Amino acid sequence: MAIYALGFSEKDTVRTDFPYTDVAANSAGFRQMQTAYQCGIINGVSETSFSPNAPFSRQEAAAMLIRAFSLRNSGLIPADTAGGSTNFRTVPASAATQSAA
Repeated sequence: MAIYALGFSEKDTVRTDFPYTDVAANSAGFRQMQTAYQCGIINGVSETSFSPNAPFSRQEAAAMLIRAFSLRNSGLIPADTAGGSTNFRTVPASAATQSAA
């Protein structure tokens, strides 16, 4: 699951609980869901319901990615002191219309 691919583990948690009663401890992906919740990346649909089999929107996926990447875990996203990425350079807008040769 993406949570481990991004380098997150129990060491990165900011919460200690997992209040969702609709996710069994022996269900597939439980540890990943728990870790993602405890790291502050995902939230449930209510205080006690997670709805693990429900589809999620692009907006919800984007929010999860933003929360995950904003944690800057294990140097995955090197940032300068202003919080910007140092791995990208500015390219002119015209570069978007040029074809690759």
